[in-house]
Amino acid sequence: FNYGSAYVPEAGTESFQVEVIGEIEPVEVTEKYLAEIISARIQHIFEQIKRDLDRRHLLELPGGIVIIGGAAILPGVVELAQEVFGVNVKTPFRHREGFVIRMGHRKALLGWAAGAIS
Repeated sequence: FNYGSAYVPEAGTESFQVEVIGEIEPVEVTEKYLAEIISARIQHIFEQIKRDLDRRHLLELPGGIVIIGGAAILPGVVELAQEVFGVNVKTPFRHREGFVIRMGHRKALLGWAAGAIS
């Protein structure tokens, strides 16, 4: 993807057009506006997860959190997760100059399956 970040402070100011349901013409939005939408949705999900982890005292364990799956590719997801969870957060991906570089597990998007059968 060309646009989108989970962390608003990292979002650029570039504008681009998007197709909107119910609109005939494309609408112009900024990277920051898109990041605000994405960030709000992901933060809500992370806060629900954090409540469950807090209830079980799991955030007190050493090691932090590893985010896997498709959302792990999204720029800024680590920074947002660190703000919400307050622990170290990693993904199997690194972002460099707009490119995603896969690290670690060969099929990081399917990592949940490996964890489920371990």
